[in-house]
Amino acid sequence: MAVDVTPGRKPITSLEEVYETAQAYAAKVGETASERDLLRRFPTDEMNELRRSGLQALLIPTEAGGSGLTYGQSCRVIRTIAEGDSNIAQMTFIHTHAAELYNRMTAEDLQVEHNRRIVSGELWWTNAYSERTGKMIGDLKVTIERDGDEWVVNGTKFYCTGSLAGDEMYINAINPATNEVMLAFVPVDLPGVTIHDDWDAMGQRTTASGSTVFKDVRLPAERVVAAEVVEQLADPSNVFSGAYPQALFSSILVGIARNAMRDAKDYVSTKTRPWFQSGLDRAVDDPFIQREIGELSAKLAAVEALQDQGFDELDAAAANPSADARAAAAMTVYKGKILANEVALEVGEKLFQVCGASASLNKYNYHRHWRNARTLSLHDPAPYKGKLLGDYILNGTRPEVTIYT
Repeated sequence: MAVDVTPGRKPITSLEEVYETAQAYAAKVGETASERDLLRRFPTDEMNELRRSGLQALLIPTEAGGSGLTYGQSCRVIRTIAEGDSNIAQMTFIHTHAAELYNRMTAEDLQVEHNRRIVSGELWWTNAYSERTGKMIGDLKVTIERDGDEWVVNGTKFYCTGSLAGDEMYINAINPATNEVMLAFVPVDLPGVTIHDDWDAMGQRTTASGSTVFKDVRLPAERVVAAEVVEQLADPSNVFSGAYPQALFSSILVGIARNAMRDAKDYVSTKTRPWFQSGLDRAVDDPFIQREIGELSAKLAAVEALQDQGFDELDAAAANPSADARAAAAMTVYKGKILANEVALEVGEKLFQVCGASASLNKYNYHRHWRNARTLSLHDPAPYKGKLLGDYILNGTRPEVTIYT
């Protein structure tokens, strides 16, 4: 991606201003989101603007020049961005999560320079974490091996969301010598790193979530995190692992639903013709359309309220960590995620029912809402969240702390 290096706006520390800036940015990128989706055009200019918008350092501490937001507050920002473009919101999720991951996993002296680059807009994070060649998720084939004072990475990753926007990526890999999983931070312009723009899924089309190939990529030791440090991510009190990413996915799904609801309202108000058997002059007066819009809005409001409760519980558990607090917060997040999946898909489908046949024309591209929600909802199986929730309710079983739970 061609990066605009013009100095941007400093990160915003006023929470109200952060939300207002996110709303303004979402409104702007929302104007062209449909066109980008239809053309599968990566939002290069929009991502450059985002890294210079004041929203580039949401979780970076204020003493390091960032916004100093909590996890829950950052989820609300990303939910707002998703109302404009869920693709950009997902890439913001990856960047924000990765910036926090780096600050958790590296030495303090490295964090200083890292935070400076984030704050200035110089550094945007992407990832190369998942693979699709193993028998199951977590069966890693990408290797990281010691060679003198350096480490060498080889293999292929997929689902590398935001790869075309990133300056550096976080990766995980297996050390064949010890069979341990290690974490590394890799500049995308290193020799041997090749990013392929081969993401061709039906939804989230402009996230550049395709493949990245590593061929004898050499890393200095300070860019590699030891296995025993990585294991700290599985601490039973750690809301950053699993619970926070699940809240972020849930946020984007609700943003999609909000976007679809807005399109449905606007279309019914300006374009939908009354059905000839209704005896009405305006579609907005049709009681069946009113009922559908009303019920969808009620479901959306309910999931938003549950989601906000989960955000607050995440923040409380992060402020006063314990295994019990983490588990309780995760359960509320799971509830929100289950309902966010369902509501986003329902609004995306029923939009056409209330708007009418002409709303299905490709020029409106309203089907992108359902496609985006369906694609995101497949990130991890929703039924397993229900299973974990039920086990907790019935047996008091706390969920294992993983990247997915």
